[in-house]
Amino acid sequence: MKELINDNPFIKDLSKSAVKNLIIDNELRKDNVVIYFVVDTYDIIEYCFPFHSDGQKEEYELKTKLIAYDYLFYENENKPLVPDEYLAELNSFMYHLKNKANNAINAFKDIENLFKEKEQQLDFDFFTKNITTFLAIQYDLLNPVSLDRYRDIFSKRLDAFNITVKNKNDRETLSNLFAGVEKSDLTEKIFEDYYDNVKLKFIEKKPTSEKIFRHLNNTYKDIVVIDRLIQINNILEKKHKENKLEKKYLFLYVSSTPSKSKVLFKLPSLLSNLPNIYNIDKFNFLRNAPQIYLQAISSFGKDDNIDSSIKFLKQIVRGQERIDKIHSLESEVNEKNPGLRRSLADMRDTTRNQFDIISKMHKFYENKERLTKVIENFKNSTQGINTREFRKFKNYISRIIQSDTFKTKSTQVFEYLHLHTANSELQGKILELSLSNENITPDLGEDTVRSNYQHLPILIFYKQQSLLKKSSWHDLLKTISNYLSEPGQDEKNEFITSYNNIIENLKKKKGFSAIEISIILYYLSLILPDPDSNVGNEKQLIRQLENLKEVIKYSYIKQVYNPKNEEFEEILAKNKYEIEINYMLIWIYRRKKMFDKSIELANKVLEIYSDEPRIIHGKALSILSKAYSQESGYNISRSLLKAKNLLIKSLRLYEYEKVTNNILLRKTLIAISNSICNLYNHLYNHDKKEEYLENSKKSSIVFLDIFKRYISKPIEDFPAFCDTLCWLNLNIAEAELDNSNHDEATKRYTTAQHYFDICKVSKIYDNFPDQDYFNNLKSKLNTVKKEVIKKDS
Repeated sequence: MKELINDNPFIKDLSKSAVKNLIIDNELRKDNVVIYFVVDTYDIIEYCFPFHSDGQKEEYELKTKLIAYDYLFYENENKPLVPDEYLAELNSFMYHLKNKANNAINAFKDIENLFKEKEQQLDFDFFTKNITTFLAIQYDLLNPVSLDRYRDIFSKRLDAFNITVKNKNDRETLSNLFAGVEKSDLTEKIFEDYYDNVKLKFIEKKPTSEKIFRHLNNTYKDIVVIDRLIQINNILEKKHKENKLEKKYLFLYVSSTPSKSKVLFKLPSLLSNLPNIYNIDKFNFLRNAPQIYLQAISSFGKDDNIDSSIKFLKQIVRGQERIDKIHSLESEVNEKNPGLRRSLADMRDTTRNQFDIISKMHKFYENKERLTKVIENFKNSTQGINTREFRKFKNYISRIIQSDTFKTKSTQVFEYLHLHTANSELQGKILELSLSNENITPDLGEDTVRSNYQHLPILIFYKQQSLLKKSSWHDLLKTISNYLSEPGQDEKNEFITSYNNIIENLKKKKGFSAIEISIILYYLSLILPDPDSNVGNEKQLIRQLENLKEVIKYSYIKQVYNPKNEEFEEILAKNKYEIEINYMLIWIYRRKKMFDKSIELANKVLEIYSDEPRIIHGKALSILSKAYSQESGYNISRSLLKAKNLLIKSLRLYEYEKVTNNILLRKTLIAISNSICNLYNHLYNHDKKEEYLENSKKSSIVFLDIFKRYISKPIEDFPAFCDTLCWLNLNIAEAELDNSNHDEATKRYTTAQHYFDICKVSKIYDNFPDQDYFNNLKSKLNTVKKEVIKKDS
């Protein structure tokens, strides 16, 4: 489609089809369809920080853009919506601004004075050392008006969790859909399609895998939002047809990114899956700021209504079609006939000037004088921002920002912002923890694994020595294993200190990539339970890690030229991060009782890394957790024996590592040896074979030997281990009673009761996924107790 011919620079790139989409929107409104806008982060930032890196924007253009966003955020009847995929980014951006704005303003004053003293010449080293402040100036983050505007729309004019609808049933349906609909297989298809579209650009510009990752990671989030909106819009129409909704609803996606959204909505995989909704086939639900601006203009005036908006927009399309015809005639006219060409040109200009948009815009601006004041507030709100020295200073920044050295340095800042994006919620939890007198109650997951050092994947990155040495990562993992297994005030303080140390290292970029930062922060969020949820963080983390794995895969595709075929071939380069993500996912799937998915993923990884002990260990835990949760008809013994073999194999592979140098490995050995003993206890309870009881005794000796070798605290400090010893001694007591060995049975029962009391006091059985486990143990204790008392009497 040809672009609109218009003097307004803000809407000059709109196509006729974009205007026709606005006509469709208004026709749907006329048909009583309630429309909600789902807004991209880009547009929210554009609205609050309109100058961005370009301080020379024309006031006319700024006013035009502000009109669009004013309509979107304030004059539109329904509040815009922010999907989960963007919420963390917005939240972290606000968190970052609140903590940095005042410091940046003070730093700016100092730098401005220094700039004057040095006669407008600052050395590059000084510039790069203060790059965060310079970027704050460059990107308009110092501006109090911007901050107030951001805070206002974030707290009052955006819906994040509840959709504002009068009808209670409709409100609950829409809110549940918006929160609950997840990505489908379409996300992967669109993502693959998009990668095919941009890979030539990657070949030409040769960016690093890190830069590709950042670009694809942001795009992937956009695609997930688009996929979800396609599903939601289809479901909404279906529910209305079924009379399950009082009104008709529609979600439009607002994204004004310079090119990416347009590219996405031209991909075949997306176009072919656009929703067929309210009698419109393949409805394109992408909107941008120029379209919103036209909608605002068309809706202006007391006498205006939907019909007049439609009339106004149709007039624009008809005028453009006339201009297109005149252009076509101009191209056909022979150059030797200049008189006719001039006549056609005059006709084209006359047609353009007939647009009612010209008068309508002037009338609109006369009633929008407050926007001029808004812009002046933006310009004058920061002390010194309008001085001659500051303008020279910004020009200096503009020159130096073009250099390659600056671009390299600025990457560090953007990765720091990436850190805040992933970490803001986590920082809030840590802050609450440090101010509270309470300890963390560890989130142990929904499955039956309660063994200390084993319910979390504590060996993440454990083979990447370079990463461990350049950070406090190993120290933090060690502290986590202490604190969450043996919580106390001293351990809590040590945990908070270790956390702060690693965050400082991340900020300083000590050997971390953006991918490593993402993985580490997702791990850290796993260990802190969500206070507003009874089901932990696993569901959200699974989605984030699966997405991250997909993006990383495409970040490491190399385009290699094959001269024989005279074409580029795609080679999937091996990356060191995928196994870490898979390791975490195997653990988290198990914690969510997604046992089959955990085992399936482990099998895939083991096809490549057949002797990776962490994956073997994770598979074993998933098999035994699944077995423990099954009904009596399930072949529990077979599964437990399979898990036992895997645990023994992982134990031996771990022992090949330098165990004495790694406390996390030592703790893992303790946990596995305890699980083997516990597994034999279950086998004996199920089949009553004497060999299982003997193996349980032998494995308990191994377990206690490893425990005493590496842990200085008494076994009573570890309730999960006491549970294993309780079952062991209870099974032995039962067997000794059968053998008429009363004294040994009494001794073993007394020991079992001792360990049970420890477990009960520590509340290890509270909220246990399988309450039959506790009831069976209690019942067996009572049964053996009666037998012991009977023998005594």
